[in-house]
Amino acid sequence: LALIRDDTPMLLVVDTHGGTEGLVTIADLTGEIVGEEEDAANGQPVAVRTMAPGHWCVAADLEIDEINRQLNISLPQSEKHHTLAGFLLEQFQRIPAVGESLHWHELHFVVQRLKGPRITHVELRMPPGNP
Repeated sequence: LALIRDDTPMLLVVDTHGGTEGLVTIADLTGEIVGEEEDAANGQPVAVRTMAPGHWCVAADLEIDEINRQLNISLPQSEKHHTLAGFLLEQFQRIPAVGESLHWHELHFVVQRLKGPRITHVELRMPPGNP
């Protein structure tokens, strides 16, 4: 709603059946061209930041197979989603608000940051005893 109110230019992405796949803004395009958020200490993109054992802040554009490999978990992959953001959007069935959470099997996800309609960062926790 804020995007429309502010006259933000945007594109609506539709699939071959006319269903809505997403929304793309100038900020999204700029982020793709300029690059990812970088760690100030070493200039490397930060994809998974460990907060505590079994507790991470994850870049939502990270691919599912990379998250599974780095965190030794088993998020499902599908033709509908390839990233953590896509997985969460499929689970929520809508664009979630910052702070909204989701329990999936033993994992707990909390949306930490949005950039327009795009999920950018997610808190991921595992129950104690599952490193």
